[in-house]
Amino acid sequence: MRFEDPAADFIPAVERVFGATPRVLDGSRAVRVGGVKLQLEAGERELWLVRVLPPALEDWVAMVEVHDDIEDAGVSRRGRPAMHRQIGVPLAVNAGDAMQALAMRLFRSNLDGLCPQIVLRIVDEIDHLLSETLEGQAMELGWIRDQAFDVDTDDYLRLVEKKTAWYSFIHPMRIGALVAGGPAAEDLDRFNRLGFLLGAAFQIQDDVLNLVGIGSRYGKQIGGDLDEGKRTLVVCHALAHSTPADRGRLTDFLAGGSRVRLEREQATIHDVLARTGSIDWARATAADLAASATKELSVAYADAEDGPDLDFVRSVVAYVVDRDV
Repeated sequence: MRFEDPAADFIPAVERVFGATPRVLDGSRAVRVGGVKLQLEAGERELWLVRVLPPALEDWVAMVEVHDDIEDAGVSRRGRPAMHRQIGVPLAVNAGDAMQALAMRLFRSNLDGLCPQIVLRIVDEIDHLLSETLEGQAMELGWIRDQAFDVDTDDYLRLVEKKTAWYSFIHPMRIGALVAGGPAAEDLDRFNRLGFLLGAAFQIQDDVLNLVGIGSRYGKQIGGDLDEGKRTLVVCHALAHSTPADRGRLTDFLAGGSRVRLEREQATIHDVLARTGSIDWARATAADLAASATKELSVAYADAEDGPDLDFVRSVVAYVVDRDV
């Protein structure tokens, strides 16, 4: 719902929703309140959603990451020790559960301003996001537990769709369309293919960075995926294209379960990956997926006007494969 007189109504609405006086940006039809930039074209419903949705989603993301680090026996995240390594597993589990409760509270306490019908649709999206993410995590943990060495590219892409694409790309775009309204809000499935392509490219690049990235930039333990026995695309390719001797080395390594490996153990696997060309092949695959995502932009954002917002979405395609963090 847009304001009848944006110039007169916008700032009072921002003050009402955010409880603070915004700063008008020079030469711009926008204001800033806290760390949030708001466009004059926004309506009051959008202001409520901007206030509530990002912190709620951040709480859900944090919950998933805390629990994921515990399940993977992760060492670090964003350059710091994983939460369970700082405060112990019981408190970390409890903290993750609390984050989910806080996210739900944000929605419940702001229902009137948000418009109940939109909130219910957003909650449905988040429910599906969590279901897919948890199922993907179960798949990955099951492969490690069962010492599965027949995981192939198709299996990997199914995992990535569940664990990465829905969580990081598909549902954020779908929820954004619900917030914005318009034709896209009634055709949310148009974002699914683009989100899958972006999610797959992003995850493959993450797999590569975990092997050859710079630790201070990447923010997580280099080689952590190998230590955890993850069946990344790089590992799937190597299992399918290595000699019997090298495949034996790789399966013996993976069979060791989740534990910190000696440097020489990791070096042996890196030699196998070099001989199979698996890292370069994964990079090329990520680039192909990003190229397909670029073509899919015109379908997902068919109603979007050219401008800085659409330019930002386009820049995300390049970022997922060019990033080093």
